[in-house]
Amino acid sequence: MENRDSEGRLSQAFTYKSEWLVKDAALLLKKPNYLSELELERPVIMTGSRGSGKTTAFLFLWHGNKAINIENLGSQRYFGLYHRIDTSVCYSFSGGNLPIEAWEKIFSHYINLIICDLIVEFVQSHEGVAVSEDHLSRASRILFGEDKIFDISSRIQEELTHLSDNVANISRSDFSGHLSALKTPIDIILDGISIKGSKNSIPFYFMFDEFENLLDYQQAILNTLLKHFTRSAYVKIGVRPLGRSAFNTINKNELLRSPDDFHSINVDDSVRKGYREFARSICNARLKYLGESYINSSIESLLEELSDEEEAKLLNVGKYNNPFFTHLELDDLSKIKGVPSLKIAFLRYWADGHNIKYDAIFDQYQRNKKMWDSRYANYKYAVLFAIGRGNRIRKYYCGWETIVILSHYNIRYLLEMIETMILFSASKEGRIEKIHPDIQTRAAMAIGEKNLHQIEGLSVYGRKIIKLMFGLGRIFEHLAAYPERRSPETNQFRVNDLQANSEAQKIIELAVQHSGIVRVNASKLTSIADTREYEYMLHPIFSPYFIFSHRKKRKISLTSDDISEIIEDPKSAVQRIINRSTQTKDSAPPDNKHSKSSQPSLFDNI
Repeated sequence: MENRDSEGRLSQAFTYKSEWLVKDAALLLKKPNYLSELELERPVIMTGSRGSGKTTAFLFLWHGNKAINIENLGSQRYFGLYHRIDTSVCYSFSGGNLPIEAWEKIFSHYINLIICDLIVEFVQSHEGVAVSEDHLSRASRILFGEDKIFDISSRIQEELTHLSDNVANISRSDFSGHLSALKTPIDIILDGISIKGSKNSIPFYFMFDEFENLLDYQQAILNTLLKHFTRSAYVKIGVRPLGRSAFNTINKNELLRSPDDFHSINVDDSVRKGYREFARSICNARLKYLGESYINSSIESLLEELSDEEEAKLLNVGKYNNPFFTHLELDDLSKIKGVPSLKIAFLRYWADGHNIKYDAIFDQYQRNKKMWDSRYANYKYAVLFAIGRGNRIRKYYCGWETIVILSHYNIRYLLEMIETMILFSASKEGRIEKIHPDIQTRAAMAIGEKNLHQIEGLSVYGRKIIKLMFGLGRIFEHLAAYPERRSPETNQFRVNDLQANSEAQKIIELAVQHSGIVRVNASKLTSIADTREYEYMLHPIFSPYFIFSHRKKRKISLTSDDISEIIEDPKSAVQRIINRSTQTKDSAPPDNKHSKSSQPSLFDNI
């Protein structure tokens, strides 16, 4: 396969946005296990993290329209119409000299135009679907103040352009233009639709993706449609966790409740059920799409794995163990020959952390191997981080199981990593048989760094989120690199007084919403109102970049003031928290001046 063709096909096979897939690659989409819930004749709010597959689920409903023809038109269960909410458009409907009440009317008119445009486009592109002239005329009167419209589709586009120009210049003059009452023209057009071969009305599903981009008053407008549409139409909303800021309709006393007003789908919970198998099937289907001449392996065979002992050797455990050997007596040296090198590294690691002489700790090990073997099992993974200090690669992240954990139920992150690994492995020799752990690690680091910096542009608070994530990353990096006399694999945190600091709470919630931080239920709950019921960790995709354990393990306690200080003065805050978390005076930050590591140093980018 030619290089350019290979890269083009690879890009299509592992594109992480389903809407970017070309026609034949669209066959690679896999039905989510909650699709039947989304297809219910009910309003739906679908909540899921960035990259969890919400858009893919919507596209299954939307792509169904493409298979409709005059023969099967009347037997359809529903018609799905999709719209992605654009942040820049939403923010254009704010500010200026207008109060919120005026903006509500303007944005309601905008939503009317968007939905009417979706319906008209559907009608015009499907033979056998029609809207009566009378209903079109009545809807036009409400939308434009005009009865006679030759081409309503073109007229809607003109009105959207005119509206966009008006709101863009609102600071220079008050808004002037025709407005329509929310939902009224939509109802009229829907009432006037006739479908050939159908005895009963077929409902329309209006799908609004990225609901979190809406301002509060705009969310209330869509909430109104969700609650008050007739039986012939249902609103389906896709939103990130914590992305709903308004829970009322335009009547502030009218709240939305599940299951009375809508069916709720938690995509993250649904994806967790069988995620490994789901991810495996997607990756294998996309590898097959690339062709046997490029890759002829399953995803598990393609990604070379390392045992802890094999990784220790790659990290040069022998060099780490040399000081330990030099302090042993000849008799002990003969006894230690059968001890695995990683276990020897653990004994050195423990001795350094507890100020025990090397010969003394080996004597303790000889006298109570059962106890030390149990301790070794708990600490051997953490020892790898200590062995790798100063190396070009300080820790390897490789193998299918590890890559799946790094993606943390985020299929987008998974596909990005696999694509990058294949690109890094590509050579003129042709077919790729195995991807080396070194390449897997570098690719995982690159995707972590890429997504870390992307977060800055996803929110007006992006820079503060980035500062917080960099600060937390450096803390956990240091705790991993210098783990002596600490609980191993510390990579989570709890903020006991988070609700006392609204700014810190806002930043953490946005970091969760944008998949920068993962929020998990605490192991010990008290009450539903207790702010300690949540624990947090950086999304595992960032662990290769910062170099700490990707596995959900142990935590540190922070205060809301700590969070604020990490954002405002990261260098001093990070050092203070590290000092507070350090139980030994001997551990120190990495010597960046002499380190050969290609992975980031403690205060880089802060």
